[in-house]
Amino acid sequence: MAETTTPDGDPPFLSVQTVRPFPLIVLSALTLALALAGPPGAAAIGALGAGAGLVAAAVILWALAIRDSVIHRKRGRGLHQEAQYEPAPVLIGDLSGGMSYANSAAVSALGLGASNPSSISDALASFLADPHGVTNRILRQAERLGDAQEDISTADSYLRLRARKYDQ
Repeated sequence: MAETTTPDGDPPFLSVQTVRPFPLIVLSALTLALALAGPPGAAAIGALGAGAGLVAAAVILWALAIRDSVIHRKRGRGLHQEAQYEPAPVLIGDLSGGMSYANSAAVSALGLGASNPSSISDALASFLADPHGVTNRILRQAERLGDAQEDISTADSYLRLRARKYDQ
C-alpha cells in the first residue's frame, strides 16, 4: 500500500501505514499468557503490562489516524481548488468510482447541470456505450500503477480519460 507523503514528496517518518500494531499486540498477549501461567502475583503484573501495551497501541494508531485524515482532507481541498480553474473537464472521485466534484468545464461539456450524478460512470453514460466497464478498467489500472490513461473514440468525437491515484 502506498504511503502518504509530505509536501516535499517524502514518506513521513510515522503514519498509519508504517506503524504496525501487530507486534505490540502479540507481545502484550504473550506477556499476559506467561503471567497467567506463573505465580498469582505475576498474573496481575502481566495483565497490567498487557493492558498497557494494548492501550499504547490504540493511542498511537488513533493519533496517527487523526493526523492522516486531516492531511487527506487538506489534500482534497487543494485538488478541488486546482480543478476549479482548469479549462479541461475534471471529475474528482474515489477508487470505487464515486464522484465528489466536477468543475464547471465538466458540468457544461458533460451536461451534468440538473442530473448531478453520484459516480464517474454515470457522468460519462451519455458519451460511452459501457461507462462502467471503462471506468472500472481505468480505475483499477490507476490503483495498481498510480495513474492511467485511455483514449476512446465516441460517435461524435475522441475522449481521453485520465485517472491518477492520490494517496490517502
